[in-house]
Amino acid sequence: MRLARFKVSNYRNVMDSGWIEVNDITAFVGQNEAGKSNLFEALYRINPFVPNETYNIDEDWPVDEWGKKNSSAIVCEAEYALDKAEIEHLYEQAALHPKPAETPPEGQAATDQSVADTAGRELPAELTLIGSRSYSAGPTFAVKSDHATKFDSAKVDAWAKQRAPKFVLIQDIGLSGTRIELDQLAQRYKSVQWHQLNNDEQTIRSFSTLPTSTLTTSLQRVALRKGARLGHSTSGQRRLT
Repeated sequence: MRLARFKVSNYRNVMDSGWIEVNDITAFVGQNEAGKSNLFEALYRINPFVPNETYNIDEDWPVDEWGKKNSSAIVCEAEYALDKAEIEHLYEQAALHPKPAETPPEGQAATDQSVADTAGRELPAELTLIGSRSYSAGPTFAVKSDHATKFDSAKVDAWAKQRAPKFVLIQDIGLSGTRIELDQLAQRYKSVQWHQLNNDEQTIRSFSTLPTSTLTTSLQRVALRKGARLGHSTSGQRRLT
């Protein structure tokens, strides 16, 4: 299941974000207090890594609409694209089986052929699940569009809850501004455990798991938070300063 887009409503200063498309790397740029963090926090809680993270209507409902508080209001909706294998498995586990044709009375000819079972059904090339969560319930998952009538909704919800990616919210990524030689850092990663790394080392380690083509750009974006920059030493080694 791959997150494709999401939207947030009735959450702090976000009344209706509209649908926000998501790619492998998605950046949010805006003024302070524009609502960027609120979007992330609302999305995180639709399927959080920490299971007891929920919305709190007494803290999160928009102040300007305080008199209209509604605990059943949807806060976040997220659409997930399924790949071919996931579509096949979902049909196997949650599709409704067509009722077999009734046997005609003795002496009366059959007018219709028996309905093909699920295994013989042509599967769609694309299928989207939509997850949602309100202030008082959720998260719940369902098949989007006309395909929904072909499935047992309870089974779809159970299937998705076992497979939907969990969201992790990191509130701050910081760099001290000190210079780090990346070749020396690579050797340190091999010699110590994660908990023995300092904050700078853990931050760069996290970004080093990104594809090579995006690593330099990602490091530059993080470095800009505190005026750091990615450059080269006189020996040609990359360093973060």
